[in-house]
Amino acid sequence: SEFEVTAEFEIEIKEQVLSNLLAIDGFRIYPNPVSNVIHFEGINAQTAYKIFTLSGKVVMEANQIPSMLDISGLEDGVYIIVLDQKQYRFIKK
Repeated sequence: SEFEVTAEFEIEIKEQVLSNLLAIDGFRIYPNPVSNVIHFEGINAQTAYKIFTLSGKVVMEANQIPSMLDISGLEDGVYIIVLDQKQYRFIKK
């Protein structure tokens, strides 16, 4: 027999002020926009992260966040990164 698995999820996009430096909730994500490497400061290394496209597709994820993350393999566009159940928007150029 055949099984079909479907999953529904909703991403609520919270608008954040876009600047060269995204400093929210005591940590920093920079630069924004980013070309190849995005930097994180003040974030617990044990924090899991997921990066989504605006259509909701997960394009990167891991159980620990590095201080620098190479996103050069991502296409140019707007992405949502989820850290510690909070969502932040960044632009890949």
